[in-house]
Amino acid sequence: MPNSRRSFLTSLGLIAAGCGCAAVLVAPVRAGGWGIFADLPRATHPDELRECALVVHPDVYHVAGAKVSVTLEGILDGKRVTRDLEPIIVGSWRHTYLGIRRDWPEEGRWVVSVAATTDVFHRDHKNGRPVGEPKRLRTVAYVPIGPDGTPEMRETPGGKYDRQPVVVRSSFETRWTTLAGLLRPTDRAVAAR
Repeated sequence: MPNSRRSFLTSLGLIAAGCGCAAVLVAPVRAGGWGIFADLPRATHPDELRECALVVHPDVYHVAGAKVSVTLEGILDGKRVTRDLEPIIVGSWRHTYLGIRRDWPEEGRWVVSVAATTDVFHRDHKNGRPVGEPKRLRTVAYVPIGPDGTPEMRETPGGKYDRQPVVVRSSFETRWTTLAGLLRPTDRAVAAR
């Protein structure tokens, strides 16, 4: 009896260790759960970010080969404007923050666009079966800038903070449609000017 119990416990230990190794090996592949988050500079952020207009946390830097680009998209004097922003990159392997300085004029309608792409591929599934060609994991998030030149905010009752920047997430395929909707003048924005 003791031998069977010991072998049973040893088997359980080997299974648990095997599951732990599998979890470590699979972690980068399960990168589909990552996202892009935005916040205002807070006391908990590193000192380099305190003077920024916006702090972005793309939860993707722990995935090998991840690339993040930050652009400013907008309409100024009726013309479409796009330019790359150079964020301040602060952090470590797991918690990387991008500090975005205010680099847009007061006039016009502006959106900060953050696009993340990984070297990890995935396939869409339908009814439990893979369909289509493998695609890179890519996502886009937009942070609209309000008429006062600061990120548009939303109420978050019961959250960690009372107000947080609006983040509009979009799939990579529908990013231009989402952006066009955000840059369209709204009654609120026109009335505030």
